[in-house]
Amino acid sequence: MSDNGTSNGAGTTHEMTVPTSVPTTEQGVTPQRCSSREESAPVTASAVPCLCTCMSSAYALITKRPTRQRPPTHRRYSRFADEVLSFLACHRTALASHVQRMFPQSFHTDRATRMHLQTLVAAGALACVRASMTDPNVYLITTKGLRTVGDRPDVNGVVPARRHRPTGAHLAHELLITEVAVSLAEAVRTRSDLAIPWQERFGFIHHAAFRRLVPDYGFLLQHATGRLVCFVEVLSGEESPTRMGDRLRRYADWALLPDTEDFLADLYRRHGAVDPRPQFRLLCVVQDRRTGYDDTRLVQLLMGGRTLPRPMRDRLWAATVASLRTAASVDDPLWVRLKDLPADSPPRNRRMTPRTFVSQLPRHRMFPSREEVPDAAPCPDHTHRVDDPRECHDGRHHPVCDSP
Repeated sequence: MSDNGTSNGAGTTHEMTVPTSVPTTEQGVTPQRCSSREESAPVTASAVPCLCTCMSSAYALITKRPTRQRPPTHRRYSRFADEVLSFLACHRTALASHVQRMFPQSFHTDRATRMHLQTLVAAGALACVRASMTDPNVYLITTKGLRTVGDRPDVNGVVPARRHRPTGAHLAHELLITEVAVSLAEAVRTRSDLAIPWQERFGFIHHAAFRRLVPDYGFLLQHATGRLVCFVEVLSGEESPTRMGDRLRRYADWALLPDTEDFLADLYRRHGAVDPRPQFRLLCVVQDRRTGYDDTRLVQLLMGGRTLPRPMRDRLWAATVASLRTAASVDDPLWVRLKDLPADSPPRNRRMTPRTFVSQLPRHRMFPSREEVPDAAPCPDHTHRVDDPRECHDGRHHPVCDSP
């Protein structure tokens, strides 16, 4: 027999715990927890598997909410990706309505257009932003989308691989430029005698002629009687009348530069003209975004252009955003020419509202009508007709179809 245990007849030894302190009265009355190793061992899952399974199932039913299993999506990458990305590579910013109007044969409904655009957003080629819950989604091409278009052989080296995302008022300004371009494409599509073989918006920096002045948008209009280069300036209302006048004077100085004449002559020549002249038209689309009085903005533009040289006054055409939205087409008679402005207008001794003053000015169409196209023989440089009262460069009389 040892000091801390006893031995029975079978030779089995039992350990006995010796208390080191005397229990109190309460401890003596209250049953104490057994301190033996066998009874104090924790209950494990291997020991009681059924109990743990029931507890975990009950806990899952109490804490977890039933979730609806969503069916897997079957949306594929849009088969019109090349067309959409090429359009957005040129304009960078657009709404779903712009894409649908630009490609009416591909997108028949607004919902189908947005679903195709969402596949490009999921692929990372486009980004989708929205100013508020009531505004439509604005789709911006990303760097990945630009690289996708730039890797194509037909546009390699033309589209830059990086871009800056527009925000705030600049985003609304870019959307307005896209609206003008899409409206122009819609109007040209309805006329079989019209075409736009060239357009530019963000690629002017590649030409030496646009180091000092960069238009918002430019295109070459080809019609039955010739060709005409047009530059678009969108004035959204952030500029003061003084700054608008300064920009018009910069256009007048820019038109006299040798680089400008070389660019225009080369552009005409690349699209079929034999001996073209460096003529262009400046289309100003004005808006007063803060007050909504676009006619006031139009009057300020016309008043600021009265001091321009005669050739520049002949080039300037203007229209308001309000008139473009209410018109069925940009070819409707809604354009005002600066050269039609009377020399003494508006009279200072009369009180005349801007709307009344603008309503008295003659309105013109952007494109030459089909009735104006005669059966006369064309000029050899394809930019004039043979019935003009003025003399052409070759000594004959032609109407200056490529002049403003």
